[in-house]
Amino acid sequence: MAATLAVAALVGISGCSEEPACNLDASAIAMQVFVIDRDEEVEVDVVLEAIEDGASTPLVLCTQDDELTVNGEAMKLVRVLGQLYYVATFESAQAEYNVEFTRKSATHVATVEPPPGFTIDAPALDSSHSRSADLAVSWSPAWDGQLAEVAVEDAIGSTCIDGLGVHDDVEDDGEHVFEAGRLTGMDAACEVDLVITRASAGVVPSELHPRSDIFAIVSRRRPFLSSP
Repeated sequence: MAATLAVAALVGISGCSEEPACNLDASAIAMQVFVIDRDEEVEVDVVLEAIEDGASTPLVLCTQDDELTVNGEAMKLVRVLGQLYYVATFESAQAEYNVEFTRKSATHVATVEPPPGFTIDAPALDSSHSRSADLAVSWSPAWDGQLAEVAVEDAIGSTCIDGLGVHDDVEDDGEHVFEAGRLTGMDAACEVDLVITRASAGVVPSELHPRSDIFAIVSRRRPFLSSP
């Protein structure tokens, strides 16, 4: 469910109103797909919206005419904090994700190949690192020619480190160094997380509204102790 909440922030849907998609042309429907691999499982979230005069309205499928699947698995409608999503989960990563939106005998397929999975090698699990020293991080395998986001984040609601932590977009070569002093905060030790994220974009059908898109995210997290 954490992945679903993350999508709420990404798409920025407002309001709780919903409409069935029965009478809309495919060109008026935007389908936004997020494939989120956090190692324990993979969650696929789909948001359907009606687009009219630049404004968007959340949509639900027509019971009799519409079908929404990913790799052949039916997707389930969920409501979280007033938002509408279709969700499916996989126990392990798939080589490709094909989201099929079928209505009135026409099938619209969005496809994405996820980034390769990886393992965080350093820092070691539950190790301790001073904020006054360089923090060297590493992961494997590298993803040549691509970028990764490497971040150190505090827990939500915590005030141990200042702000939202540090976030760097770097070459995905398997290593990065946060220089001493990048992390600042209170004079106490606390648990923080190293978070490394890869992303890839896929292909959406041209028949749908141009706001349609599909992304795959692979994220790995490593907790460690941050001390003054």
